[in-house]
Amino acid sequence: MTLTNEKDWENEESWFDSLPQDIQKQKMLESWERIFDIEPYETDFAAKGKFVQATFWKLREKDIINRKFVKKKPISRS
Repeated sequence: MTLTNEKDWENEESWFDSLPQDIQKQKMLESWERIFDIEPYETDFAAKGKFVQATFWKLREKDIINRKFVKKKPISRS
């Protein structure tokens, strides 16, 4: 699901908050499966694919299946 405006975000947050704790955790874990799905898109409200950021509780070498080095592109100030 792609949320493209503030009202959609608020509705999604309200829906999530209404779920029981165990279902919230399940949904959260499922969402992490898409954390690096970076097919780009851009709207007036949101953009995806310009930046990738992630946080890990624990990242073990055995859990890494691939790596890719990327060069930083200069920021366009036009």
